[in-house]
Parts: sequence; C-alpha cells; structure tokens
Amino acid sequence: MPEAPAPSAPPDSTPHGLRLALAAVLLAATAAVLVAQAVQFDAGPSPEAWRAAAGLVRAEFAEGDAFVVVPAWESRPRTHLEELPYIPAESPTWSDLRDAHRLWMLVEDGRQDEARAMLPPPWQVVEERPGPEVAVLRAERPAADPTLWDVLGSLDTATVTREPLGRSLPCSRYTPGLWQGWSCPGGARIGESIQVVTNDKHRCVWFPALDRDGPLRMRFHDVPVGSRIVGHAGQPIDAIRADVGQPLTFELLVDGQLVHQHTYGLHEEGFLSFDVPVSTHGTAEVEFRVHSNDPAMRHLCFEARTVR
Repeated sequence: MPEAPAPSAPPDSTPHGLRLALAAVLLAATAAVLVAQAVQFDAGPSPEAWRAAAGLVRAEFAEGDAFVVVPAWESRPRTHLEELPYIPAESPTWSDLRDAHRLWMLVEDGRQDEARAMLPPPWQVVEERPGPEVAVLRAERPAADPTLWDVLGSLDTATVTREPLGRSLPCSRYTPGLWQGWSCPGGARIGESIQVVTNDKHRCVWFPALDRDGPLRMRFHDVPVGSRIVGHAGQPIDAIRADVGQPLTFELLVDGQLVHQHTYGLHEEGFLSFDVPVSTHGTAEVEFRVHSNDPAMRHLCFEARTVR
C-alpha cells in the first residue's frame, strides 16, 4: 500500500506588508541595542581629560608617592604614568599602601565618594582638584598613624617552620629580588608576594598549607601589640577555582593563646578582615598558622598589623 504523502506546512497567511514591518522593527531594535552598547563602551572621560590629569600628577609626583585610578579598570591614564609606582588593588589595604607617603587618585568625575571610601584607615583625602571630566585627589597617611608593627615590615625577624607529625622543620631565609621569604624543606617557598585574591590584587604574605598532619607556623617575638591586631586573609584565585584539597584553617595566636581562627571553604572568596582585641600589654609573641587535612592547592594570602 503506498505511503500517504507527508503533510505540507500550512501556507504563510501573514500579509507581505506586515512581514516587512515586523522585519523593520526587529532591525531597528537590533540597531538600538548596538548603539546603546557603543555609547556605554565610549562613556567616561575623554583621552584628553585623562592625559591632562596625568600631567598634573606627574608634575607634582615625588619620591614616596604612588597613584591609583578610579575606576580601576580604566587603563588609559596609566599609559601616561607607566614608570611611576602604581597601586593595583581596587580596595587597597594598609599593607598595599605601606611604602607610600602620598597617594594620587585620578578619578572619573562623579566617583569621588567611591574614591574616598576605598581608602583604608588612617588614610584620608587632603586635597581635591576638580576637572570637567577627571578629578585629581591627593590622599595622605597622617603622622598619627596608630600602627605599631606590621607583618610585611617585619618578615626578616620571623621564625618559620613546617611541622609534620609534630616534627619541627625550620625554613631557611632567602631574598628573591625585593621580596622577603623562606625556602622550606621539600622546596616550598613562602613570603612576601602580590596575589590576586578573588578579583583584586593585594600585597600580602604567601602562606600555603604544606602538610596534612601539621601546620605551617610563622612566629614573631617581642611584638608591640598595642590594643588590637587587624588585617585581612583570603585564598588566591587559583585556590578558589580548584576542586582538590580540603578546607584550610588560618589561626592567629598571641603568647600561645588562640585569638582568631577561620576555616576557608574550597571556593570561599574574599579578602576577609579580622580585628582582634589584645589584652596583653607591652610586647608578646605573635604567631600565624595555616593547616589543611589535604593541602593540595590550598593557599592563603594574609596581611596584619598591630595598632594602639
């Protein structure tokens, strides 16, 4: 028996003129989206405005100064200041600005409040020079900075050991260029670094978990502790993205007493802050520890200081 012919598609009953009108509407909508994207891409200060602001900064830049750009993703002004010290962090910590005395901020007009909010205490804006498209702000760290001690400035006084199964294996000092660090038994290196934590670059102590059966320890003696220990700690982006290993625990001890502890999940993001009151007066031993039951790809980046 011959097969029945396949049913044909029903004829298009849409009038030709209506089809043309619909096509025109679709084309216009697509063009509008493209125009909006182009306008958004081109939004912001002109190259001339960035160049003028950079020229102002260059004219008054002195030794011990650094600069930032707000928003941080804007690269055009950096091409005019490329050899000058630049702070890459979108939300800099005290340690990111540790070596600067003044901070020049090239700020897209309308973002001045955002620029002020990104400064860590005790930094503050002391001058603002408005422009038609770009403002230049000058920030300074007051002479009354309450900082007594900071970990990055004291790395050469630290004792670092890895302690698998209760054994104490000392790490040896090494100085790779400008950075301070140690080489630990087994070849692991730790110390000062710049790491991408989540999506922001920070100056910190590179502090990886090394042994599943014991911590990595960094100890400082005779630290002027003041009233508080403050800082940040977080996992670099490669650790956050990794699916291997087990959660990592970061600990802070003062004279052998645990005063702060946080366990970071495998994909936990953020340069998380800590602010720990200290009851000890005068000086104390300050110790940082990191440990994971499976240290594969478990890394930490931290910075800390004591304040009055």
